[in-house]
Amino acid sequence: MDSLITSFWLDTEWSEIRKEVESRNIHPEKLLEEKLAPLQVRISESEGRLIGAMGRHYKQCSWDKTPVHYFLSETLYAGIITLETRFANSLDSFYWSLLFMSGIKNPYSLSLASDGDFTGNKESCFSYPDLHTPSLRLLYFMERPPTIPQDSSRMFSTTEKPRLEFHIGDKEAIPFFQNNLQGWQYTKLRKLLGYELPITPEISKKIEKEQLEIYSLVSEKEKEVINLESELKTRVGLVRATDGVIHHGTHTELTDEFVEYFRYGPVIREKQREIKELLEKAIKRRYHENGVTVSRELDAGITKIINLGEFFSNRKALLKL
Repeated sequence: MDSLITSFWLDTEWSEIRKEVESRNIHPEKLLEEKLAPLQVRISESEGRLIGAMGRHYKQCSWDKTPVHYFLSETLYAGIITLETRFANSLDSFYWSLLFMSGIKNPYSLSLASDGDFTGNKESCFSYPDLHTPSLRLLYFMERPPTIPQDSSRMFSTTEKPRLEFHIGDKEAIPFFQNNLQGWQYTKLRKLLGYELPITPEISKKIEKEQLEIYSLVSEKEKEVINLESELKTRVGLVRATDGVIHHGTHTELTDEFVEYFRYGPVIREKQREIKELLEKAIKRRYHENGVTVSRELDAGITKIINLGEFFSNRKALLKL
């Protein structure tokens, strides 16, 4: 532990904290408390309201390669402020803990790097996922961009945005959630928090667009499967009618049912796998329960009404998902 402490204090940012601590003869925890005081006041005045945060750090994406590669990872945090909501400042978590805020009601986090889902926290807190940035360093330098790892030789993306930003109260948090979440994530968060997040026309358009995208992909691949199965049926019928000797005028093709199934089977199964993956994504997002009804103009004066909830519900039952 002593060597770890020494390496931290030799770091540039830790050195800045040390100089401030020594010049003012102040405890590091008190120094951080002073810096966070304005934000803590705002939090104390917002009991029962929303709080959102965005944490940014560089995450290693290659473990067995040299040079080491990193990418920018963003984590969104959401919860409800209580009378106990405060920044991490206890001696237990001051230097080493990744906890940066506690006393949150219904705390959830979501990595924006993938199409993942929200993760709850039973300890009523927010935690930063970067082991190299414990709470003291994170909170004291929150306005700065995340530090680039010293062993990095390739960065897939970098940022000048803060390593940690807060959106306190409904007026800040709601637009923050609307701008950074997909439509299905926003409605999911609404349910998780038990909070009436407004469904604006913009959010409704997001939801409709996301559902239609999966609907269109599934419909397209289903047509491809139907066409392939029809081709296979035709080919098998031709094989049976010709005993596998098919004359094309300029050449003769020799085949049998096994060859035809071998040719078409893997392609059909791959398309079916893709359909299943898309439907699993739709079901994960609860489209079979909250699917919207949309209209599409097929031709002049011809409109098709699409019940997306029914569409996904039927396929869920058909595939027993």
